[in-house]
Amino acid sequence: HDIFGFVNRGRDIRVTVDATDPEALSEATAQKAMDICPVGALIKKRTGFRVPIGQRKLDHEPGMTKKSEEEPS
Repeated sequence: HDIFGFVNRGRDIRVTVDATDPEALSEATAQKAMDICPVGALIKKRTGFRVPIGQRKLDHEPGMTKKSEEEPS
């Protein structure tokens, strides 16, 4: 049973949650999804910005947000 799915395509793609079975999304499953999200976009409501922007885990990973200055544009 898949809990997460996608709607739309391209730049309009969105991750959705199967709301028909709320018990399928346990706290552990939700935490795993947050842990493996490659861009840090899955966060808990009202707690997502406890760590200020610029100090979050993925804010300083090389190549995550912009090209390095050595690369030609």
